[in-house]
Amino acid sequence: RIDIEFYDIANCYTSRCKTILNFTKFNFTKFSFDTSSVEEGIRLRELFVNIQGILNYSDWLASGHPPIPNLGLDENFLASPYHYQVAAKEITNNIFITLPTGSGKTETALSWVVGNLASNFRVFYTLPTTTTINAMYQRISDENRYGLKRDVVSEYFSNVDLYLELEGQNPTKANLNLYRNFFYPLNITTPDQLILGLMNHGRYTLKSFSMKKSLIVFDEIHAYDSETFGLIKSLIRHLHIHYKAKFCIMSPTFPSALKNELSFLNAQDLIASNILESEYRKRRRTHIEFSDAHLEENLHDIIRFYMEGKKILIVLNT
Repeated sequence: RIDIEFYDIANCYTSRCKTILNFTKFNFTKFSFDTSSVEEGIRLRELFVNIQGILNYSDWLASGHPPIPNLGLDENFLASPYHYQVAAKEITNNIFITLPTGSGKTETALSWVVGNLASNFRVFYTLPTTTTINAMYQRISDENRYGLKRDVVSEYFSNVDLYLELEGQNPTKANLNLYRNFFYPLNITTPDQLILGLMNHGRYTLKSFSMKKSLIVFDEIHAYDSETFGLIKSLIRHLHIHYKAKFCIMSPTFPSALKNELSFLNAQDLIASNILESEYRKRRRTHIEFSDAHLEENLHDIIRFYMEGKKILIVLNT
């Protein structure tokens, strides 16, 4: 198993929090506040996030909540037929992963996480929709699959309180769920929850502080429209420059235009293009034949295919 060690709170305050707070206090008073400067505004925001984030975290622990459990990943899932999972574990920088659906993309991303846990604090796994988040949460929190328990894996989206209540957990405070999910080692969420943190929305200091030195997986990066991708690009750039975050960006069809937009990451392509082309060719399962006829003229073949036990899909526009 791969463990994240958590500090004793007294040692943590002395060696980490106090150092950061002293640094922040010094920098708040050292320079004049030039509100017309974008760089100065960013600097002041991030210093404030440090202060408020530490206070939020300390308040959470001081309120009698149990320490956050360690994140343990059972590396048995690496013993798979996909050699590129082992290669992903060896990459300690940003990474682009292009793989066909059903080729172990999730396991490959988790392999990259395993290789980078020692130098990063927590993991955010982002997907485009609530439906895909729920499915991934059920998958990753299955202890028999990756060795992860539900007390170290969380999910967070806009209506998480309603979702938890429908599951019978009956949350009473929205802030409780925000603390619980964003401080846990692995959080499955949508990009908008990270973006809203950078837009100073709600408890943004708590969210922003949680993203520092994190590992962030963007799955299905091709699924966003241009406006949303622009916001995601700005998010990635800010976290890359100011938060020392690392990124794993994945897609079954990774357009070169998207890679060019994210070139500032200097990310390493996990699989060479010629090998990737070969992988796709081996997985081609569909042969298409066109019939220049109306549907009614094909009823005989449709019934015959059904009698032979084949799968049939009929798509109409009305």
